[in-house]
Amino acid sequence: MKEFLKEYSFNKYLYFLVSFTFIPLILLSSFVYGDYIGLMLAILGTYMIMKYVDKKQIVYLLISSILLSISYIVKSNYLIFILAIIIYLILDFLRKKDWQKILLILVFILISILPNTILKNVISNKLELNKHRSIPTTAYIYMGMNEGSRENGWYNSTMDYAWENIDEASTYYPEKIKQRVFEFIKSPLYTIKFYSKKVISMWSEVGFGDIWYNLPFQANNHDEFLKLMNEDAIFLSICQGKINKALGIFQKAIVLLVFFGALMAILKNRKDINLNFILLTTIFLGGFFFHILWEAKSRYILPYVIILMPISTIGIQSIICNICAYINKYKAKKLKEKEKNV
Repeated sequence: MKEFLKEYSFNKYLYFLVSFTFIPLILLSSFVYGDYIGLMLAILGTYMIMKYVDKKQIVYLLISSILLSISYIVKSNYLIFILAIIIYLILDFLRKKDWQKILLILVFILISILPNTILKNVISNKLELNKHRSIPTTAYIYMGMNEGSRENGWYNSTMDYAWENIDEASTYYPEKIKQRVFEFIKSPLYTIKFYSKKVISMWSEVGFGDIWYNLPFQANNHDEFLKLMNEDAIFLSICQGKINKALGIFQKAIVLLVFFGALMAILKNRKDINLNFILLTTIFLGGFFFHILWEAKSRYILPYVIILMPISTIGIQSIICNICAYINKYKAKKLKEKEKNV
């Protein structure tokens, strides 16, 4: 966030207001999983790489690569952050071709990516795991290309084959993907509708599953969940009553504000976008397009909303300044008219 203060009109108090009132991030703090531990490390790593480009001190690059390496180990999706930073470092090199930077880019790649591969191999060998008997990446891609009981691309029955026929899964899913691609090519209107529904189902769920992940049935205690629903009025209201509706309205307002502010910032600064601006935008676009292909889930896209917040704050600040300028202009006009009448 500090890196944006140098070149853009940035209100840090507005940034804190938007981020601290982002309820999903607060509620999902109880969900102990790789998503948010990894997000914290990835954002710190992103900040450190910005510091490296600004200060030209290699220590910041090393710290960034270590933080991103851990975030990638914790949650593989944070490879998107790493790839975006590699693009960012290449663009920095192209501004002023210092060939030492190429070596440092390679160092960043090795430190941020290699430990994950080494750790997987060490654990597999230590526990004598068969590397070929695991669910292939293609299974998740194929699942993201199919309709299901929830919504398009969400977890569905296409994964059943992988669980039941693990040895054949690596050859089964590539063929199924080819067939599905042919179906999409054959029916372009269906393809547009399919992916439109998939994208909307992810990005329109403004709670990102925050209520759902705090429900008792997450711990396989469905009886307790039903009991609470029947006996606890506040709990019932949070799940499906007035509190739930109020949270939904507030969360929609915040998410729409983030997206609208980001759009305004891009439009206003389109001729004067710096590398930091490009980096955050690249991370967002990387996450957006990745999850068009991958399994859909509203929880997965939360990091990319968070990463938009600094950009969004620039846009919101611009809107507020324009409104204030218009109000002041209107007041000045009225004052002149009043003075003339006197």
